[in-house]
Amino acid sequence: MTGWRAVWLAGLPLAAMIAGCSSAGSQGDAAGAEVNEGATFDCGGATACQVGVQVCENVAGGAPPGVDFYACIATPPACRADPSCDCVLAQLKAARGATTCSSNGGGLTVDISVP
Repeated sequence: MTGWRAVWLAGLPLAAMIAGCSSAGSQGDAAGAEVNEGATFDCGGATACQVGVQVCENVAGGAPPGVDFYACIATPPACRADPSCDCVLAQLKAARGATTCSSNGGGLTVDISVP
């Protein structure tokens, strides 16, 4: 396949991830409770991430003055069916250097320590 059709089809997974789309209307949180993907949770006080679609990432440390910021990132594709700390931490440990994960009302926050 060539031309605009190939470009359009290749962009579908990315468009779904950006839009926060999922084939499921809701997913379970770490405790197994159903959560609404339209729901949000606090990420560092200045932003909110979508439950089941995004993970809150806290990057902190480094040489003085150091860094300490929060950002919403896409839930790893391998964790869409199992949005738990165990799955997210396993996926983001090597990829981003995640060291810990916590769950709050279905929302997940991972910590990344910068040397």
